[in-house]
Amino acid sequence: MSSTFSTAGLLKPLEAPHKRFSMEEANRATVYVGRVAHDVMVAHCQVVSIRRQIEGARGGRLEVLERDYRRLINRLRDLVRELDFAGVELRDFEKGAVDFPGMWAGKPVFFSWAPGQAAVHVPVPAAGLPAVAKAGVAVS
Repeated sequence: MSSTFSTAGLLKPLEAPHKRFSMEEANRATVYVGRVAHDVMVAHCQVVSIRRQIEGARGGRLEVLERDYRRLINRLRDLVRELDFAGVELRDFEKGAVDFPGMWAGKPVFFSWAPGQAAVHVPVPAAGLPAVAKAGVAVS
């Protein structure tokens, strides 16, 4: 087994419904999405830890670690698919940051959010967005 960690297979879409969130819908969805994003952060941390342990392991210990690694990779893939199916894009495994596709001022945007944030944020700027959104400040 190669100890190189790749997220390429984890990021394939699951043919999720193509949803566009309003800012209010995205903010409400953070309750559910936040739990999944937290689980992503935990699983990712465990994957990284086990990958480091695999690099120095031998024999039976290596087999146990590889089995745990595969189990956690599968768990991580399932969590990413869950976010995909909810219509949310995972942006950062380590931080649990996600993007909600949406519309703002008649233009397609991504409302960004990560665990610990009170509300979604409109990302830096698309032409024509209000000044508060251009500054990346949470708008509610």
